[in-house]
Amino acid sequence: MRRRTSAGFRRAVTRGDIGRWTWIGLGMAVTALFLLLSGSVFFVPPSVDKETNCREDQAPKLHVVVLVDRTDPLTKLQTDNLRKIVLEEARRLPRHEWLSIYTITQTTDVSPIRVFSYCNPGRAPDAKVLVETAERIQQLHDTNFKRPLDVVLDEFTVASTHDQSPIVGSIEAISRLEPFTSVGSRRLVIVSDMLEHTAGFSHYRRIGGYDQIYRAQPYRDLKPNLAGTVVVIHQVGREKFRANQGPEHRLFWRLFFQRFGATLDGDIRSL
Repeated sequence: MRRRTSAGFRRAVTRGDIGRWTWIGLGMAVTALFLLLSGSVFFVPPSVDKETNCREDQAPKLHVVVLVDRTDPLTKLQTDNLRKIVLEEARRLPRHEWLSIYTITQTTDVSPIRVFSYCNPGRAPDAKVLVETAERIQQLHDTNFKRPLDVVLDEFTVASTHDQSPIVGSIEAISRLEPFTSVGSRRLVIVSDMLEHTAGFSHYRRIGGYDQIYRAQPYRDLKPNLAGTVVVIHQVGREKFRANQGPEHRLFWRLFFQRFGATLDGDIRSL
């Protein structure tokens, strides 16, 4: 019997290993391709409401509400910073989640004015392979989300002034709206000087004790629904009332949101 030399044995083993690993690699590639194709075939983009961009098969899981105080004018720098804040919130918003913008006016017996309310239809990187195109998703974003948002932000460059600043009443009104209470995760971003000023209570006078506001009408029955809400405050500085916007004023708002179950995201920021 002819014996296989050690060199020949190594060549045979090597050829066998190469062949086996080739078939294993090919099998893995076919499996990966099958999973990719089957995932694309079985994935059907959800139908969305044409007016809001929100999914029709389920409610948004996150609602970001930006509350803008329009009772006093903003400087050019403050308006630019407001735009950056809103655009950053929009950029961070996941696909199909909700962004709304409300404005505070002097009216205390109605809800704040809603000027924007759309879900994010997604951007080019969110497109699903084989069933969506990046160009189409980006076009929907630019046309149905970014463009109306830019229109609203441009309107904020126009000065607005009112005699009263019902900030507390506006916060409570928003907290009672069904679009705000119907989602699991809520983020309230407030852009304001945070100087409450109504006939019943005013920060233009000495702040006084925190509970002072609850002894005045119409604040005695105040019960905003803010449990679980993350609150971000961008405070507009007012040179005329700088003394009223000090540590005591910031403490007032921290205790206010704490009282009603909200979480203040970091310190109160300066606009």
